[in-house]
This record gives sequence, structure tokens and C-alpha cells, in this order.
Amino acid sequence: MIRCRIQIILACHKVIPTLTSFLGVPLILDRKIVGMLGVANRGGGYSHEQQADLEAIAPAVVQALQRKKAEIECEQTQLLLKTDLDALTRMHALSRKLLETGGIQPLLDEIMYSAVVIVGAKFGTLQLLEDDSLRIVSHYGHKQPFLDFFASAENAVSVCGKAMQRWECVIVEDVETSSLFAGTPSLDVMRKAGLRAVQSTPVISLTGTLLGILTTQWDVPYFFNEHDLWRIDLLARQVADLIEQAKSEMELRESEEQYKMFFNNSIDAVFLTSPDGTIFAVNSEACRIFGMIEEEIIKA
Repeated sequence: MIRCRIQIILACHKVIPTLTSFLGVPLILDRKIVGMLGVANRGGGYSHEQQADLEAIAPAVVQALQRKKAEIECEQTQLLLKTDLDALTRMHALSRKLLETGGIQPLLDEIMYSAVVIVGAKFGTLQLLEDDSLRIVSHYGHKQPFLDFFASAENAVSVCGKAMQRWECVIVEDVETSSLFAGTPSLDVMRKAGLRAVQSTPVISLTGTLLGILTTQWDVPYFFNEHDLWRIDLLARQVADLIEQAKSEMELRESEEQYKMFFNNSIDAVFLTSPDGTIFAVNSEACRIFGMIEEEIIKA
């Protein structure tokens, strides 16, 4: 083990020095060797006393390394928590955005941008299912050749197509080594677009209906952790709720517009009444026929 460790240390140098003498002692934690503390190339070599001195400070080195490791882990945990909090904050803001946007397209664009930011991606696409086919309704960072090629996921090898088939998140951490894309035209298109990693997550409603696919992409190989997957899954569920709510509001507005058009343009007198017969609105044609203004008809 010591010889192997020496080789690793020396291999880190561009010019490997000639090893004339070496003294190393193992670093032990919980009866397991976790490393080695070594010195080398002292003229005349090392004595037993110097070995004893090195062994005496080894426990302190182990403690210092453990403290440093704990600090790094704490920093990583704090960073993950901050990232998760930022993601939740942005998702909450996304919910408010539904109330502010006019029409569904601004909402779809905001969803796409938020997805890219939340997972730290470089690109993204949002596809909705229309007539059993996925259609790109929003994207981030892509150019037209890429969008044209993947306009229909059924006609090209794609991660989103696989996610649609499986109804589950599909991840490709590196397209260059993925068997899914080996030898396919899709790989050439992704190379030209600068893509290396892709994840696609189905957007499924509470009633179990597949609404679409949310995809984020990176320009470098990307290795997902549980926090990434948690954020993506949470976002996909929120996207499903927002899309369904937005569609419901659009349908309601369209229904109201149709009603208003009928009420205002009907060639017949139209009365809006409560169950007890009380009139609370009439159209202009009713006013013309009865020769009265609306307020007079309501009070009559």
C-alpha cells in the first residue's frame, strides 16, 4: 500500500524526482488506514527517532483532515439547502406569475426559464401533447436547426421520446457515451447544438393525464444527485398544475366571451333572471323591443 501511495504522489509531479530516501507513516482512523504522511529525500536517510516524531504527529494530521472534511461537507450541505430554497422561492414566484400573465404563452416561457435556472442547465424545451404528438411550445437557448429536427419527438431518437414512452424521468448524463444515441442523426444534431447531458421528465396531471415533457440540457456531462431529481420532480408536478389551471382559465374566458357575444348581438330579447324571476340584466334588443332602458325593465 505504501509503495502504491508513493507512486500516486510522484505521478502528480510533471518531473518525477529521484527518490533517494523516504519515511512514511500511515494515517489511521477507526482502525482503518485513510492515508499516509510521508517525507522524502533527506540526506543520510531517516532515523528511528525521526520516525517516532512523524508517528507522534500523525493523529493530529488525521484530526485536521477530519475537521477539513467536515467543513467541506457542511459547506456542500449549506449550498444544497440554499439551492433548494432558491428553487422553492422561484417555484412560488412562478405560481404568482399565472395571475399576472396575459394568455398561456408568457406562462410557458416563464416555466421554461425557471426550469433551466432551478437545475442550473444551459438549454431546455417544454413540449405539450397535442393529438398524441409532442409539440415544442417553449424553449431556452436553442437555435432553429435543433428545434426543427426535434419538432416531432416521434420521428427522431430523443430523451423526451423515451420519457413519453416510459412515463418516467429519463436521464442521459453524457450523450457521447449513451447507447441511445450511438450512430444516430440525433447525436450529430446535439453535437452541433453543444449538448452533452439531457434529462426529460413527464408532466402528468393529478388525474393521471400526460400533458407534456419538460426537458433540460447541459453543455457538459452532468451527473445528477438526489437534490437535482427532487427539484425536477417537484417542478414537473407544479408545471402540470399551472398548465391545467391556465387552460381552465382560458376555456372559462372563451366561454364568457361567447356568452357576451350572444347576449349583445342576439336579434331576440334576452333576459337574465334569478330562480325567483327577478330580472337583473337585459340586452339592447330587449330595450329596443320594449322601448325602455335597462334600468326601467329591471324595475318594472
